[in-house]
Amino acid sequence: MTLLAWAGRAPLRAYARRSSARNLRPLMGTRRAWLAVLLLAVGAPLHAAERDLYVSGYYSDNVVRYDGESGAPLAALAGGGLDGAWGVTFGPDGDAYVASALTNQILRYDGQTGAFLSVFASTGLNGPIGVLWDANGTLLVSNGAGHNVVRFDGQTGAYLGQFIPAGSGGLINARGMARGRDGNLYVVSNASDQVLRFDGTTGAPLGVFASAGLDTPCDLAFGPDGDLYVTSRDTGSVLRYAGATGALLGTFTSGAALNSPIGLAFGPDGNLYVSSLTDHQVLRYAGNTGVFVDVFVTPHSGGLIGPTMLAFTPEPGALALLALLGALMGSRMR
Repeated sequence: MTLLAWAGRAPLRAYARRSSARNLRPLMGTRRAWLAVLLLAVGAPLHAAERDLYVSGYYSDNVVRYDGESGAPLAALAGGGLDGAWGVTFGPDGDAYVASALTNQILRYDGQTGAFLSVFASTGLNGPIGVLWDANGTLLVSNGAGHNVVRFDGQTGAYLGQFIPAGSGGLINARGMARGRDGNLYVVSNASDQVLRFDGTTGAPLGVFASAGLDTPCDLAFGPDGDLYVTSRDTGSVLRYAGATGALLGTFTSGAALNSPIGLAFGPDGNLYVSSLTDHQVLRYAGNTGVFVDVFVTPHSGGLIGPTMLAFTPEPGALALLALLGALMGSRMR
């Protein structure tokens, strides 16, 4: 029997469908578990409930979970000393990792129940804002007050040092981060009104990628079209830049309803979701035109006050790939 035929056996497919990255952790040394992860990565079914929207509340000290289709509040991540919530992301284990800016910690919450689990990291943090999982299974954190980006072991939370040293490339008040299609890291430099580009492997500065029109930028995301979208808080707008060159393509969206935009994320429906800090809501815009669609999260819904960063629960395949990459790197290091 060939390996491909063995992998296609019905029991294994069923095992992969009902497994998660969390269930596979104790079994990562077995051939069947590895193949199950790969099957999850390429063929896991997508359910609406698995693509809910999580919004950090800076003043409410929580992260509120909303139904990904209706915007109705479902639950909240809170406790553990969360104070000044900023970035939120999901790890290879399916748990949620949240930047607690005022306690200089990264807190970990159960991805299914929302229960507080542990302080994942604290060393080397100084006003943590953005959180991003790297392809090698490490967690990157941007420090607003530290003006740098630091790294943590994705399994233990051990501090691995600076990936981008303080002030490198002119980085001042680091905010949101995103990986580009070129593999490099793009970081918002809030106080200098710029998006800076850094080598994705070494962290070396590669220059200013975008700056035209920005006034107190906070977050960024590459869209499905490959272009870069950046919130410009003090102009009340989202600006769009050519993904390859950083040239300003114009204002993607703005308007009276968009007050102090902070975080943004493209949803599974292809639309753009933007948090409005002072109005305590999340707005939805057509992902291809920037036309206003609706108020997806209404003011103070679910106890949200001062929304900052947004994150949709990743597809099961994305979590599986992170788990696979992290385990591969771990086995290499051993």
